[in-house]
Amino acid sequence: LAIKSVTVWITMNGTIVNRSSQTTDARYVNLSITFFNLIDGNYTLQANATDGINLNTSETRNVVVDTVASNLTLASPTPENGTYAGRSIMINVTANDTTSGIQEINISIHNSVHTIINSQITRNAKQAFFNVTDLDSGRYYINATVLDYAGNKQITETRNVTLDSITPNISFVSPTLSNATNQSLTFIFANVTAFDNRLINSITILITMNGTIVNRSSSTTSPFFVNFTNLIDGNYTLFANVTDGVNLNNTENRTIIVDTVPPNATFATFTPVNGTYKGNSIFINITANDTTSGI
Repeated sequence: LAIKSVTVWITMNGTIVNRSSQTTDARYVNLSITFFNLIDGNYTLQANATDGINLNTSETRNVVVDTVASNLTLASPTPENGTYAGRSIMINVTANDTTSGIQEINISIHNSVHTIINSQITRNAKQAFFNVTDLDSGRYYINATVLDYAGNKQITETRNVTLDSITPNISFVSPTLSNATNQSLTFIFANVTAFDNRLINSITILITMNGTIVNRSSSTTSPFFVNFTNLIDGNYTLFANVTDGVNLNNTENRTIIVDTVPPNATFATFTPVNGTYKGNSIFINITANDTTSGI
């Protein structure tokens, strides 16, 4: 018998979207059909042939039409564009594709001349995390690319991140008092200088008493001078720190005692009382006490 007709149809979610038939009277038929103007989605292809008596239907073939690239986002804690960091860069990427699905996410790090120095490919996942450590100081560029199973590609914006592993310098200078100084004044001078190859973000000088911050003052310029006034008697600690926005450095601690009260001094036992008559010797016994700076 000869083939009388061949029919090919395409469905979406169980509904026939299009069909095409060809009538013939041949033992062999080659039917080529193109279905145009299909929207994105999941389709099913089937065909059948009849010789006028018997009908045979082909297997079902599933085809996904996906013309839209995946959504791709640089997520937290990925550094923002223009950020300064230490010696590592953490990159977090999220992607979504509801049609054909995510095939791979490729995260790349470029050096200052835009040459790729490291990359990571994550397959069949909607999220990729890449932590690159022990990088030298300098500017780097980061971005990510996602590829779906239909071959659509999407790329993120490129962000630049500057790594700075050099700690700024800071030190006390005159007229800051030396460590372990005793004084009878109610104010303490503090003066520091700081330096950084890039920039000074903040200098902070603090004064504490028994571990509690009494006062602090901050500046963005060096040198930085502060006069802490109206101090009560006691033991104070001076220290300062500087940051360039990435690295923090501290000075040494300097202990300064403010003591405006004279010591207590008392004639003790065996010391003659006032107006006493003695022979050719006088025994004098004195006790003294100072709870602040000491005797």
